[in-house]
Amino acid sequence: MLLILGASRRAFEAQELVRFGEWTLPRSGALLGWQLTGKILGILGMGRIGQAVAKRARAFGMKIHYSNLHQLPEEKAGDAVFNADPLELLGLSQFLSLHAPETEKTHHFLNAKTIPLLPPGQL
Repeated sequence: MLLILGASRRAFEAQELVRFGEWTLPRSGALLGWQLTGKILGILGMGRIGQAVAKRARAFGMKIHYSNLHQLPEEKAGDAVFNADPLELLGLSQFLSLHAPETEKTHHFLNAKTIPLLPPGQL
């Protein structure tokens, strides 16, 4: 969750500006980034860890979509939307969190062919 927050608020870029003495008010305002509320978090692998991330992301008002080998029962999935096709999940995900074990299907899941399926950045 910390990585999602850091990415959404462009924390790495901001600390680089501070580190190199380039932090100025007009420039710092350009690094506001995204709020998480209302954004879609795609989770590939909705096991124990994926479910824990989903729980925390909901606290920030994120909408959860997931892809997994099997659809979770409603009591475990809650309001999360199941996507049987992981490539379909990519097209919806404004943020993506990977929690699947490495298998033939998941090895190099993100690559030159699949990364362009993610929505274009808005920053």
